[in-house]
Amino acid sequence: MSVVAAGAASSGKGRVDSPGRLALGALLSRPTAVFGAVVLIGMIGLALFAPWIAPYDPLATSWSLVRKAPSASHWFGTDEVGRDLLSRIIWGARASLSAGVIAVAIAVGVGVPTGMVAGYVGGWPDALISRLTEYYTGTHYKPVKEIAESAETGPATVVLSGTASGMESSVYAVLAIAIALGVALALGGGNLQFSFYLVALTGMGMLATTGVIVSEDTFGPVSDNAAGIAEMSGEFHGEAERIMVSLDAVGNTTKAVTKG
Repeated sequence: MSVVAAGAASSGKGRVDSPGRLALGALLSRPTAVFGAVVLIGMIGLALFAPWIAPYDPLATSWSLVRKAPSASHWFGTDEVGRDLLSRIIWGARASLSAGVIAVAIAVGVGVPTGMVAGYVGGWPDALISRLTEYYTGTHYKPVKEIAESAETGPATVVLSGTASGMESSVYAVLAIAIALGVALALGGGNLQFSFYLVALTGMGMLATTGVIVSEDTFGPVSDNAAGIAEMSGEFHGEAERIMVSLDAVGNTTKAVTKG
């Protein structure tokens, strides 16, 4: 029975529950998800109410309390200058939450409007975003054709041509990363440690595409091997050959994207 059907049956009168109610029911039916949600809500609560929860000032030092072991007055002990570790952890959660929200807000604030403009308005924004990627990966454009032509003169020219094309195509990604790092350093406000922390968050933000990369990494070999399997079967001619060669190119492209 599907989730929608289960929701309709549980309503008693054939009424289909709202998506939010179905999502909540699915969440509550998984103990591990509930545990994760409780931990997440607890960490957010610590971050939001740090001024009232922290027992001490996280910056207050005391040379009489240097490197004290955990006790009733200092649950996590103290550090090398006598600061309460529990208070610093609580306030650190607040700083981490703030930095994470800012990083996500920047990514959403730039990426979502760009995607919406490209998808809704169309025209040159859509063409610029899609054509830029297609130009360096499409088999009917100059970079790929130049690499194919260089294969006629030997493997060395293929390596040189492919390396040059790859470096050229990475310029735009390098510029985007440089801008992201510049924004992170600017948000640091001159605090070196906090700036490095924001730079680390920027790097972690790049891992947000892990799911997409893994799915493409799975699709790549399937599409890439289609032509080889068809060729070995002896049915590699005509329309089938044209489709399989295109699939082979798509597979190579997706594999190249995941390796990047």
